[in-house]
Amino acid sequence: MGESYGINGNNEEPKYRENAEGDINKAQEIERIRDIIFGSQQKDIERRLKTIERNLESATEDLRGVKASQSEGFSNMEVTISSLEEKNSQDFDAIEARLQNFRRELLEKITTMERHLQDAINMHRRDLNAQNEILFEEKLDIKDLSKLLVELGMRLAKDASAS
Repeated sequence: MGESYGINGNNEEPKYRENAEGDINKAQEIERIRDIIFGSQQKDIERRLKTIERNLESATEDLRGVKASQSEGFSNMEVTISSLEEKNSQDFDAIEARLQNFRRELLEKITTMERHLQDAINMHRRDLNAQNEILFEEKLDIKDLSKLLVELGMRLAKDASAS
């Protein structure tokens, strides 16, 4: 009695084995039929997927390269912009210093010219005042001379009428 029996005393285990082996054989046959029917399509799909994956990886690498290049370009641009801003600032400071020097020199020249002009005006005033005094004195002399001439003319007229 080496056989083993199930719960109800029947020998059911061999049926399970037959069913299990039959299920495995059926599954293998279904897989083989699937492979025959869909195998070429599946291989084509797998090939396409691999091509897409390679293209995607290539595009990803390209994008990484472009990103790195752009990042480097932006860094270079930032350095260039910073350098230009610094140079502009230095140039502006130099121009501003030159402008201040020019203003200072111009103000000094204007002040000097103003002083010379004022000195010239004062000198001309003194000359005019001196000439005015001379003319005034000459005018008095002319009045005196005219009085003398009038008096002389009267004497001459008197002498001429007396003779």
